[in-house]
Amino acid sequence: MDHADTKRAILDVSLKLGTELGEEGLTMRAIARGMGVSATALYQHYESKAAILRELRTTGMETLNAYLAPAFEEPDPIQQLRRNAELYLRFSREHPWMYTLINETPEDWGVHNDDRRAAAMNSVERTFEALRLCDQRGLLLEGVKLEEAPLSIWAALHGMALLMSSGRVSPDHSRYPSDAPEVIIERFADYILRCLLRV
Repeated sequence: MDHADTKRAILDVSLKLGTELGEEGLTMRAIARGMGVSATALYQHYESKAAILRELRTTGMETLNAYLAPAFEEPDPIQQLRRNAELYLRFSREHPWMYTLINETPEDWGVHNDDRRAAAMNSVERTFEALRLCDQRGLLLEGVKLEEAPLSIWAALHGMALLMSSGRVSPDHSRYPSDAPEVIIERFADYILRCLLRV
């Protein structure tokens, strides 16, 4: 394998280990063992575990953006925002370790070029554009600031994602059982829209 293929293989093995074992189980020695090479060989491609995690965060953002992309194919901006919210929560449930890695570790954007940063922030920009179209139609509720609305959406979705992943919002909760996850996701997406828009 050439350098690029080897780096890709390292990331694939790292993602598998992280998903199965968490960050504690993701060591340079475990990655090397998963690839059938020596730990020393890994350092020819990544200088540290931190560098691998940094690359995984960025590729994770790109994976999330690809997962959210169908939302922005909807013709109506309200439907774009609704489907984006639903897909975001589904992603957090289908890829819990990657989701945690993306959201709970500060990103060092300075290590990436402009194209990589733009790719990682694509869904945020498209969310803003959908909100801008809603604003042009007079759909933003009074007091809602267009510039702050994407952060409000992300904060609400991230909070629900954490509650669902921890079991605090679950049909199996001992004291406050909820509806099934898909019902919660659809209802919460609608709730977010009603907090921001005249819908």
